[in-house]
Amino acid sequence: MKDNMKILVPVDGSPVSCRAAEFAGGIASEMNGSIDLFFVTSMKNDHNTVEERFIPVEQIVASMQNPNEIFDKAKKGIPAGIAVTSHEKEGVPAQEIAAYAKEEGMDLIVIGSKGHTAVENFLIGSVSQKVLENEGPSVVIVK
Repeated sequence: MKDNMKILVPVDGSPVSCRAAEFAGGIASEMNGSIDLFFVTSMKNDHNTVEERFIPVEQIVASMQNPNEIFDKAKKGIPAGIAVTSHEKEGVPAQEIAAYAKEEGMDLIVIGSKGHTAVENFLIGSVSQKVLENEGPSVVIVK
C-alpha cells in the first residue's frame, strides 16, 4: 500500500456505512491518507427487467435524508487529523461511485455491505456487489 492513499467511502447513514468510515479512518491513519465521503441521492435504479424496476424502500428513505447529517454521522468514527471531504451526487449509486472513484483517482473504496435476503440479492443485487464488479480501485467491503 502507498502513502497518501485516497480512500472513497460511500455513506448512506446506516450503521454499516459508519463502520466503513471508521475502518477507512484506521487505514488513512496508517497510510497518511485522506477520505472522501460520498453520498448518492437516488430515486433511480439500474435494472432492466420489470421485476427489477421497483425502487427499494431503503433508497426512498435515503433520498429523503439530509446529506450533511449523514456526513456528520460518518465523520464521528474517523480519527482527528485525517483530511475528510464530503461529496453528494444524484444518480444510480453503483454507477456514480465507480465513476467518481475513476475521475478522482481513488486508491481504495471502503463500502459497507448490505444485508439482503437471497431472493433480493438474486433480483437486485447490492450496491457493494456492483461496485466490487466494476473496474477501478481495490474494494474493501465492511460488515
